[in-house]
Amino acid sequence: MIDYTELLIPTLKALAGRDDCMVIGALGIRGAKLEGVEITINAKIVDFLLYDAVLKYADVFVSNAGYGGLMHSVMNGVLMVLAGTGQDKAEVAMRGEWAGIAVNLRTKTPTVEALQKAVGRVLSETDFKVRCTQIQRENEQLNCLVQLEKLIDGKA
Repeated sequence: MIDYTELLIPTLKALAGRDDCMVIGALGIRGAKLEGVEITINAKIVDFLLYDAVLKYADVFVSNAGYGGLMHSVMNGVLMVLAGTGQDKAEVAMRGEWAGIAVNLRTKTPTVEALQKAVGRVLSETDFKVRCTQIQRENEQLNCLVQLEKLIDGKA
């Protein structure tokens, strides 16, 4: 069961009513609904979506620091605000911070104020975008599918 009060609802509140951003919240389960929560005019909630469908249009990704989300964000050149502590999430958040592409909130339950500050920081400090673009290009140049094909064919 996903607890939307940990990250999604605080993020919606943190960015509520801003006329300079559109917030898309994904519930992560097909058919899920977010009931009893006010959704402001600048927000849309969907039950499920593929990261790449929206990240190519995003400037920042607020995430629970899952490894898959981090990699999709990297490949789309999107800055991150990471809030996760369970499983491998603390390590993923530390890696994003160390790489200079994310703010690590060091909690899975950030405050509205912490989210506002972190989003503002990644969007205003240009070093984040420069580093994010560098890492995106490095990963594109690796071309992992070609490398995998070479390994399978015994040409690596």
